[in-house]
Amino acid sequence: MNFVLPAYLFLLLILPVLGCLYIYSIRKKERILSRFSQPGPLKLTNPFLKHKAPVLAKILITVSLGFFIIAAARPRWGSETEVIERNNSQVIFLLDISLSMTAKDVLPDRLQLAKQEINNLLNQLQGEQTGLVLFSAVSVLRCLLTSDYEALRWFVKDVSCADTLLPGTDIGLALKTACAVFDNHRTGGGRSIILATDGEDHEGNVIQAVREAVEKNIIIHVIGVGEKHGSPIVLKKVNGSFKKGADGEIVISRLNESLLKEIASNTGGIYVKAGSKAKSIDELYEQGIKYLSNPDVIGRSGKKVLKERFQWFLLGGLVLFVLGIAMDDSI
Repeated sequence: MNFVLPAYLFLLLILPVLGCLYIYSIRKKERILSRFSQPGPLKLTNPFLKHKAPVLAKILITVSLGFFIIAAARPRWGSETEVIERNNSQVIFLLDISLSMTAKDVLPDRLQLAKQEINNLLNQLQGEQTGLVLFSAVSVLRCLLTSDYEALRWFVKDVSCADTLLPGTDIGLALKTACAVFDNHRTGGGRSIILATDGEDHEGNVIQAVREAVEKNIIIHVIGVGEKHGSPIVLKKVNGSFKKGADGEIVISRLNESLLKEIASNTGGIYVKAGSKAKSIDELYEQGIKYLSNPDVIGRSGKKVLKERFQWFLLGGLVLFVLGIAMDDSI
């Protein structure tokens, strides 16, 4: 057995504390009542002290809470085969992890918001193969093309700006790296790059990379992350100070929306501002990716996965909780 969310199991430590508090409350109540009567007559006039039902009720309610906590941790055991359908379309996520993505002009910060939008788009995909490329001044292929979206989610979850190998941002090189990941022997379907960035670029070779993408019939959709008014960049390794330029002035990182819109429009792609309601991730998928997908499934693959069993603990917890409530006269 293992758990999808094992951190919830720490909540089980609450149960002994609740048990001790309950025992303490019983003892305290007995001491208070003993001041007014002898033990014999006291039990005759107080069912609470005479019968075991209230005590058993509290035990059942406490155990039910334990079952609910285990259910929340999502226990898994036993295996089942999950069928994954694949179509002809391929999507490469190109995620900016340069230092400017730590700016907090959007919450919680630019990188975290970009990761949220990527996960939202993964929820929309229907069999397209996906991959992940990270970039700053250099580009790194983090995940090869796959139809296993859960695996890709794990890669996205672990991404941080600490993965940056060199300072700076080279969007042009990143686009060329993403284009090289596609399976050029695949026929039919569409090939799309989802570029998630604030648009800062220090090399100036973006337009050339965009032309090469157009020549290869690759569409670039863009998720702009940040705000035009910008934000200082906190240097966490330098006691929380701000990044400064050569002149000693604090650097303000701003969303370069004009460049990002140009990248999208020149390749027939769609521009979406992260966190904006003007055009959502849902529309990006429906209008930008789905219409290129081949409706015919080109293959199916199966993988064994552990089966979740939280339902049993949830049901057991509900039964014990209802019995406990029914037996507890103090409620």
